[in-house]
Amino acid sequence: MIKNKKVLVTGATGFLGGNLIVELVKNGNRVTCLVKPGDNIERLLKSDINIVYADITKKELLINVVEGFEYVFHLAGLLGGNNPQKFYKVNYEGTRNLVEACLQNGGNLKRFVFASSATVMGPTTKDEILDESASYKPVTDYAKSKLMAEQYLNSLKCDFPITIIRFPVVYGPGSFGGFYNLFKLLNKQIFLDVGYGEMNVCFVQDAVEGMMQAAESENTKGKTYILGEKMIYSTVIIKNMVIKILKKYPIRIIAPYFLVYIISILFEIHGKISKQIPAITRNEVSSYFKHRYWRFNPEKAVQDFSFKTCYPLEKGLVITANWYKRNGLI
Repeated sequence: MIKNKKVLVTGATGFLGGNLIVELVKNGNRVTCLVKPGDNIERLLKSDINIVYADITKKELLINVVEGFEYVFHLAGLLGGNNPQKFYKVNYEGTRNLVEACLQNGGNLKRFVFASSATVMGPTTKDEILDESASYKPVTDYAKSKLMAEQYLNSLKCDFPITIIRFPVVYGPGSFGGFYNLFKLLNKQIFLDVGYGEMNVCFVQDAVEGMMQAAESENTKGKTYILGEKMIYSTVIIKNMVIKILKKYPIRIIAPYFLVYIISILFEIHGKISKQIPAITRNEVSSYFKHRYWRFNPEKAVQDFSFKTCYPLEKGLVITANWYKRNGLI
């Protein structure tokens, strides 16, 4: 495990980044968080860290920031919205800017860990299970922009110490994506049935431990890994687990495609007015209603650096539910 090192984390104000810095600090690392001006840093102030303000889309601001770090965890990225160009500017160009700054002024760098997404491989059939060798078939602008960043990094891997981590659905305390909307609706005794699907998941603590293990292992240099549970869960099983945990028995409302599509338009309109990222967009609805299966195999990480998950879904959902309750979110 990484201990007593100088570490830079981007995306530290996000869900995954926030959990990562807690573990890094706990292990005695000297952590600097790269924060975009205007981001909410209230959560970061609880940790013993250094905060530097810079926008990854502006390369000239990054040159001096990256000097002297042994590890860089690049977790910053745009997750949602309906502006394709912004995805590429942040997720691809921002990654390239940060790497170029490291190449220019990051002489002590031992590893650059990039948080990508299993969605770069695209959806599966109901019988397929994809691993890291699968061809690329991204169906959203988010996934396409992450793939572009991966391809750029892989073009440098002979000269730059990269490790790419592809995550499925990551959930846990602090998450307002993933399963949060499911928790909220089921807590109000409403089940919005959008159809059957299957997916892998990863509890946030497993994701954090896996990233740190991968960063330190010599076996992972220049390689790409899927992190998450090997078990594939159906949306029915996930829903039933949450119902059992909350002890709420919901009314089932069938949500046909056209209804969810209309709702996504309303979210987009609200997003434009409020200048916030919409909770869901037409592009996302079109993509995920057409593609129900996201089945992946994380065995390579088990073989290369003994990755293991300690939080199976039901255990992780209990911890997550308790956190939402303690914070008055459900």
